[in-house]
Amino acid sequence: MARTKAFDPDTAVAAAVDIFWQRGYANTSIQDLVDELGLNRGSIYGTFGSKHELFVTALTKYCDEAPRPLLDALDADGPLVPRLRRALVGLVDADLAEPARRGCLLINSVMENMPSDDKTAELFDRTTRTIRLSFESAIRSAQTNGELPRTTDPAVAATFLLTTLQGLRVMARGAHDRMSLVASVDLALSALS
Repeated sequence: MARTKAFDPDTAVAAAVDIFWQRGYANTSIQDLVDELGLNRGSIYGTFGSKHELFVTALTKYCDEAPRPLLDALDADGPLVPRLRRALVGLVDADLAEPARRGCLLINSVMENMPSDDKTAELFDRTTRTIRLSFESAIRSAQTNGELPRTTDPAVAATFLLTTLQGLRVMARGAHDRMSLVASVDLALSALS
């Protein structure tokens, strides 16, 4: 007779997101996971297979959820530039308000684990492609509406915005000057016009 799990795997994954986000992959031991998740090693290995597989599951959850506010802003009605500004400044403010200054778990993981971790690379490619294509679609719509000039290449502009977004997330980890980050947002958005 199969034993039922005495814990909720989704809850464990959500907690693992925070653990890996706080410590990084290499600095998180199986014992850290045992202690902080309140699970025994057998439960972790039996459910997730390995520390790395739990990490990939946690990073996947993060990548599925973290971009949602930005993607929602890109899909909303109204002029693109003000929506985009609110979303980017909102990310800056959220990063600056976070006491631990953890930044973006995906970017942190890329810096720590690539190029040797294929799963992190796949998640990075998938997530950044989704964001880039959403930027591109929003730019095309803004061009159709006459908000942005048709001379702007939507694919190039989308890559530029993605690069700006990632740079903001990195800079907000160490910056204490909100004004300079917001000024960077404004400069980047002015390049679209």
